[in-house]
Amino acid sequence: MNERKWLACKKPATMLAQLQGKVSARKLRLLGVARSRSVYHLLSDKRSRKAVEVAERFAEGKATQKQLRAAEESAAVPGGRAKRPASEQQISRRGCRAGRIALSLSLV
Repeated sequence: MNERKWLACKKPATMLAQLQGKVSARKLRLLGVARSRSVYHLLSDKRSRKAVEVAERFAEGKATQKQLRAAEESAAVPGGRAKRPASEQQISRRGCRAGRIALSLSLV
C-alpha cells in the first residue's frame, strides 16, 4: 500500500493488516490510542474515557497490565448490550469502538 492509498483508506482493519510485522507493539498501541482520541469527545460514558486514558498510559509505559485489564472490565457493558447515547451508537455504526480498539491494541 502506498502513501496515497494509506491516506485514502477508510478501513482500520486494512490499515492494521498493512502494519503487522512492520512496527512495534508500542506503535500499534499508540495508533489505537490516537484513533480513540479522534472520537474521544463522542464517548459519553466516563468508564470508556477512562479506558482510553489508561490505554494511553499503558502505551507510554506508565500503567500496568493489571490497570489496563481493570479499565477494560470497567468499560465493558454487562450483558454485552445496553442502550447507549446516540453519540456512542454513531461510533459503533462507524466501526470505531474507540475504547475497544485502544485496549485490544494495548494487549498486543
